[in-house]
Amino acid sequence: DTTDATRTVERMLTPGYASPEQLRGAAQTTATDIYSLGAVLYKILTGHSPHEGEGGSDQAIEIATGSKSIPPATRFNPSLPADLDSVLRKALRHEPEERYATVDEFTTDLRAFLEHKPVLARAGDKWYVARKLLRRYWVPATAAAITMAGLTVGLLVANSERSKAEKRFEIGRASCR
Repeated sequence: DTTDATRTVERMLTPGYASPEQLRGAAQTTATDIYSLGAVLYKILTGHSPHEGEGGSDQAIEIATGSKSIPPATRFNPSLPADLDSVLRKALRHEPEERYATVDEFTTDLRAFLEHKPVLARAGDKWYVARKLLRRYWVPATAAAITMAGLTVGLLVANSERSKAEKRFEIGRASCR
């Protein structure tokens, strides 16, 4: 009979970095590790645990049950870029399937942030992607803009001179008749 088998009910975790599924005692996956990595990065960037609310109160139980969400990192560190805040929010999602699927995806987004490329965690539109592209390639973009402006001005001046020449030609032709 195995009904009186010894079982441990203690879980090994650090509450400030534990994922909601760890706090609930549910199955742990790679998503659990992603959450913990995100929690460590959150602490490094903000000086606060993601389970620490306003005034330093511990909110681990509310976060585990899903009744409370993690405060945005920009609340504690307003100088954080929006892209980095988006990466943190994705890594610290309550639902494991909504987090990064692998550590590689997480690091890819962090590298993209560091290289001023669009991050996948941020639902960016075409303007977001264009801004990131311009930031990375600002020298060629500026050169292209100056070239286009010069060509435009040149075409406008040439068209104006053509119009003046045509008027003079018509005046000269009219005076010859």
